[in-house]
Amino acid sequence: MQKTTNSRSALFLVRAAVACALFCFAILLGVFSIVSFASTPSSGTLTTASGPVAYTAGPFVQPNPSPLGLGQLDTGPRCNSTTFPCDSFDLTVTLPAGYTGTHCNAAVKVTLSWVDTGTGQSDYDLYIYEGVVGNLGGNTPADFQSATSGYRPEIATVAPLKDGTTHYTIKIVPFQPTGETVNVKIELLPGSGGCGTPGFGSADKTQANSPHYL
Repeated sequence: MQKTTNSRSALFLVRAAVACALFCFAILLGVFSIVSFASTPSSGTLTTASGPVAYTAGPFVQPNPSPLGLGQLDTGPRCNSTTFPCDSFDLTVTLPAGYTGTHCNAAVKVTLSWVDTGTGQSDYDLYIYEGVVGNLGGNTPADFQSATSGYRPEIATVAPLKDGTTHYTIKIVPFQPTGETVNVKIELLPGSGGCGTPGFGSADKTQANSPHYL
């Protein structure tokens, strides 16, 4: 009888150890899925003298099918640290006084690119908000965006610009990721042509509003 009791106790301990190990692994996996795609660096400042700002984010493994997936049809993406993961980058644009008066068509060009590591079906979307933006619930349209279906790279243009310092939040949504690390390049375009000439932003923004519906 004593032998049987010891065997049961040993079996219980083994099962408890396995359960504990699986629980710890699940926690680590959850933490990894949340923090692994954080942008590097997480913020940057663009000026007339800074040159382009660049950062990377990823790898992305958990899809975020917003604003159209999982039964919802929202006006903007959903972003949180669990069910709808997004990468967030804080962009500061600082322009000297009078700059936009002499550069009427100045714009900020944001290019999101990646090399597909899966089946060739990876899809990432780019959303830009003026101001500092945290989690999103799907009811906040982006001020500028590029969310095409299967189009690479995604390019969004921010225009018109303002003199002084303006903050923007760049959100990357892994609509259909397959483990990619993405690259983002942010450039200040001084513009060309005289004042009153249409700016850079209208064509990009129109193109970006119709994707995923196709």
